[in-house]
Amino acid sequence: MREACIAEPISWLRLERHVLGPRDPGIDAHVEACAACRTCLAEIRGDLVVLRPLALPAPTRARRRWWLPAFGAGLAAAATLVALVVRRPVPAENVVAVKGGELVLGLIRARDGAISDDATTFRPGDRWKVVLTCPPGAVIGVRVEVFEVGGPSAAPDHPLADAPLVCGNRIALPGAFALTGTSPNRVCVRIDDEATACVTIRPER
Repeated sequence: MREACIAEPISWLRLERHVLGPRDPGIDAHVEACAACRTCLAEIRGDLVVLRPLALPAPTRARRRWWLPAFGAGLAAAATLVALVVRRPVPAENVVAVKGGELVLGLIRARDGAISDDATTFRPGDRWKVVLTCPPGAVIGVRVEVFEVGGPSAAPDHPLADAPLVCGNRIALPGAFALTGTSPNRVCVRIDDEATACVTIRPER
């Protein structure tokens, strides 16, 4: 049976703080006269375990380099991503998206009775026809524009009349045209004044 405190008992928390410091002179004076609180203080001191200062372990080689595999994996992933970006096919300039699929611009060259599909060079006297492949059944508005690369004017020529086209496989536009000069020409087709597909034709040297 514990003895009764001679006055107001000191709480266990205050006694613990007194042991851990800083010391409270008032508690020292009370405990010296009060057997009950002195007993509590003795129990706290008996239960107190002084811990050694927490020493942080020196980083070992394995711990210092734990990030290397992750870093290497990150570099590999980044390299793969860069490779995918670099190797991604560049869309051909003669292909554009239209409602229902894609439109592909092609050119047919007639030279001295010989016909060449998708030729990319010209000489004086060559004649050209425009052929389009687009989703069957779609009706589109077509405008042909020819730009002389590096020429004196940025305005295009319109060698063929604007016309609607019922799409299908390699549908030829009405009419033909010739290319002149010594500079490359870009033959473009504007679709409904929204999308443009082009082919560059260069002079033969």
